[in-house]
Amino acid sequence: MYGYASYWVIQIYTTTGYGDIVAKSFGEMIMCIIIMIMSKMQVVFIMGHLASTQTNKRVLQEAYEEKLETIKTYMKQERIPTKIQKRVMEFYSYRWNRTSGTDAEDLFKDIHTCLKTEILSSICENTLRNDQLFIEYPSPFLRDLCTRMIIRCFPIGEFIYRKGDVGTGMYLLLIGDVKICEDSRGSKISRRLCAGKSFGHEFLMKRTLFKDTAIAENYVDVAILSKESFEAVGLLYPSIMRKLLKEASSL
Repeated sequence: MYGYASYWVIQIYTTTGYGDIVAKSFGEMIMCIIIMIMSKMQVVFIMGHLASTQTNKRVLQEAYEEKLETIKTYMKQERIPTKIQKRVMEFYSYRWNRTSGTDAEDLFKDIHTCLKTEILSSICENTLRNDQLFIEYPSPFLRDLCTRMIIRCFPIGEFIYRKGDVGTGMYLLLIGDVKICEDSRGSKISRRLCAGKSFGHEFLMKRTLFKDTAIAENYVDVAILSKESFEAVGLLYPSIMRKLLKEASSL
C-alpha cells in the first residue's frame, strides 16, 4: 500500500503520469486534482527560484569578468611583467571564489553602526585580545578598534608585506597561515604564524620600515588596523591610550 502510494505521488510530482493508477471515486479525483495543482505550483516555484539565482549570479560574474578584462588590457598596455600579471589574476580569482568579488566593507556598508560593530567585533575582537598589548583593555575600546579595521585576502604565496616597505599598521591573522622571513625574497623563514595570531603591532606606535617579510602559506584573510585609525580611536580614550603607549614602549 505505502509503496504504491509513494510510487503514485512521485509520478504526479514529476509530471510523468503513466496512468496505471487511477482514481476510482469522486473524492479520489478531487484529491488527485489538489495534489496535481500543488505539485505543479511547487515545481514552478523551485524552477523559478533556481533560474533567478543563476541569472543573478551570471550578472555578477559577467560584471566581474568585464572588470578583469579591463585590468588585463591595462596591464598589457603598460607592459607590466608577466609574473606580476599572473599574481594579479590569481588574486582576483581567489577574491571571486571567496566573496564573489565583494569587499567585506561593501557587504555591511548599509547596516546601522551598532549592528556593524557587533559583526566586526565577532570577527576580530578575540584575535585582537589575544595580542599581549591589548589583552587587559575593556571591550568598548577593542570594539571601536575593530570597526576601523580593513579585511583583506591573500592567495597562496602572495606577499602580505616585504622587508624594507613602510610599516602602516597591525595585522590580525583571521584565516590561514603566514610565514615570516628574514629576507625580502621570502627564502629564509624565521617563524610561522597560524590563525588567531597577530603581528606588526609595533607599527601602531611609530611609522618605520618592515624588518622582515610576511608571505601567505595558504589562502589567508587578515584584518588590518592602520596607525591613523589607531590614533583616531586613541583620541576618544585618552587614559587608555596613555597606558597602552607606556606598555608598548616596554615590549
